[in-house]
Amino acid sequence: NLLLDEAQDTDPLQLEIAAALARTHGARPLFLVGDPQQAIYGFRGAEPRVMEDALRPEKMAGCPSAEELRLTVNFRSHPEILAWVNEGFGAAMGEAEQGRPYQPLDAAEGRDHGACGAARVRPRVVALRSSADPRRHDLVADATVAAIRELEEALPLRDIAVLVPTRTGLPALERALRTAKLPSRLEARTLLLASDEARDLRALAGAIVDPDDPVAVVAALTTPALAVTDDELAAWVRETPDRPFAFLRHPDGPGFAALRAWREAVLPASRGGVAAALACLVRVARIREMAELEDRPRDAWRRIAFVLDLARTFDAAKGGTLRAFLASLDVNEEEATAHDVPVPAEEDDDAVRILTIHASKGLEFPAVVLSGTGNGQARADRRCLLEGPDGGPCPAWSEIAPATAIEARKAARKRDRAEEMRVFYVGLTRAERYLAPIFTTSPPP
Repeated sequence: NLLLDEAQDTDPLQLEIAAALARTHGARPLFLVGDPQQAIYGFRGAEPRVMEDALRPEKMAGCPSAEELRLTVNFRSHPEILAWVNEGFGAAMGEAEQGRPYQPLDAAEGRDHGACGAARVRPRVVALRSSADPRRHDLVADATVAAIRELEEALPLRDIAVLVPTRTGLPALERALRTAKLPSRLEARTLLLASDEARDLRALAGAIVDPDDPVAVVAALTTPALAVTDDELAAWVRETPDRPFAFLRHPDGPGFAALRAWREAVLPASRGGVAAALACLVRVARIREMAELEDRPRDAWRRIAFVLDLARTFDAAKGGTLRAFLASLDVNEEEATAHDVPVPAEEDDDAVRILTIHASKGLEFPAVVLSGTGNGQARADRRCLLEGPDGGPCPAWSEIAPATAIEARKAARKRDRAEEMRVFYVGLTRAERYLAPIFTTSPPP
């Protein structure tokens, strides 16, 4: 027999391959296990309709007729949480799916959900001036801190997970947590790469491999390792208007001597691989020592070590230059979030856990704060190519056939909205006993 797990994450071609394998091996039974309500990888063609196609004989030519078995019992979440999801969120999700009915979840009978008291669902709504309100991330971060303050009365911090839709609000969230003196730990790949420590290390390495790129050089100069201020940069530009940030050309610029010295050390070390080059940079720039000055030095170093581990994996897998490694880390927000994976937790560290919703899939937590879900800009409005009415590609802004482009954008927005609801559903159903969803709302444009 053949079994395809997480079938909701497959695209049509992968489903055809699975069906072909079943036919090739004597029409063996093919089992698809998945939850269409957790289909959150639409950018690569994995949508709920793929699993629905598996029930249609014309889509699974040569395979026996399909039989559907619904597994609706949830062994994770407290009955009160499931009731809230079913009654409130379920209706909204069913509407977004344009006729596809929502499948309610049933609570497992006799499940012991611990002795920490009754379950609690405390939704919060953050009112924004508009969907582009510049205060959005700060307001959501403040509401997240308030939710954690309530939860820490009943649970240790390590039992609280903050799930974020994307990494864009991470700086505001970490600032708010530091101000509130709430220790936190990043447990998702994209969030670790978006941390200050990882960004600073990448900025220094970027200037070393591309000394003629003024953007890369300025990014490196303003890291804590060099700590060049904006006033110093402005004064230097006034004094040296001709290619002011070419640090190999100008010997006296602010931070230039150190950057040159580090480059002279790192480039020879790179012959031993990317990991060796970055380890050399960490040593000569005294990044480990700087991590010891942070409020949570162990976590600060963990973020740096994560980049070094990625470099070792890069060297072992295919190898390449430091420039190629840095380029491999630069992906757009949508792709980065959709490919996110969890990073193992450290159980002896009593800190709030922060993950993206995508990275939390398959995991569970005693308490979940779902931070900042709501009405941001639709992904369809940021794309250049959409799916047209005939299923083929359609330019998002077409002067040749504007009506077709308009219809394609409308359809894409509806699909994006439906997937957004499924992503939130995944986040909500990670909670065992406590759930604090934070929604944003704004006036219509």
